[in-house]
Amino acid sequence: MRIEKYVNKHYDELNQTEKEIASFVMMHPKETIVMSLTELAQACLVSRSAIFRFTKKIGLSGFNRLKYILEDDQMNNESQRDEDYLERTINAIDAAARQFKNKDVEKIYASFDKAKNIYICSTGWVQEIVSNQLQRDFFIVGKNAYVLPGEVDELGIVLKKMKPGDVLIIISFNGENERLVEKVKQAQIRGIVTLSFTSVSQNKLAENAQYSLYYNVIDKQVPSPNRNESFFTGLYVLNDLLTMGYADYRKHQELEEQDGKGKKEEQS
Repeated sequence: MRIEKYVNKHYDELNQTEKEIASFVMMHPKETIVMSLTELAQACLVSRSAIFRFTKKIGLSGFNRLKYILEDDQMNNESQRDEDYLERTINAIDAAARQFKNKDVEKIYASFDKAKNIYICSTGWVQEIVSNQLQRDFFIVGKNAYVLPGEVDELGIVLKKMKPGDVLIIISFNGENERLVEKVKQAQIRGIVTLSFTSVSQNKLAENAQYSLYYNVIDKQVPSPNRNESFFTGLYVLNDLLTMGYADYRKHQELEEQDGKGKKEEQS
């Protein structure tokens, strides 16, 4: 989306209120298009002037320009949704892979290695499927992993049983569940390492988690009934890359340990 580029370019200049406005606009573009300035301000629980300042901060001339860009984004999305699904799938895979070149994932792997237990919490049906797959993959590489119920209250109960150094992975779509974010904050106070998977790069869950990874969602029109469906290609790829990368990390650690033992034996 073009609006996301505007926000990302100026994101560090935004205050917390303006970040919340940005999050609402990007998550509810269709609703924002038909809103008046007053209605958007009410929806974001801010003043009309706060909306105007936000548009200026991201480099736009005002509210009408914001709506124009959102409308243009929607038109482009509709025209490309069916034509470019193959290209968008390739882009989703590429975006997931690119993170493992640009992020310091070694720190994430080190946290996995030190953790006695890894807990996986998800919100959403597809995310729950991926959680179960991730649990299986951790088992393959020799780590204890537990899939938690999606209810936030259940997470709160289990949170009390987690130990410092354990890892909590949260798989979410938009990362804006306030109660879930609060549990993440509580986990970190208890010394629990947190890692989020979300579909958008600016969200409260990603901001508060110790580590954050992102995935792309592809919208495609499907028949019977005729509707738009979301495909989570990026999330599945992200899951596989994380597991394969961690498997390599463990293999490398074992080789280093063997090499260290061999040197000690030679010295003795």
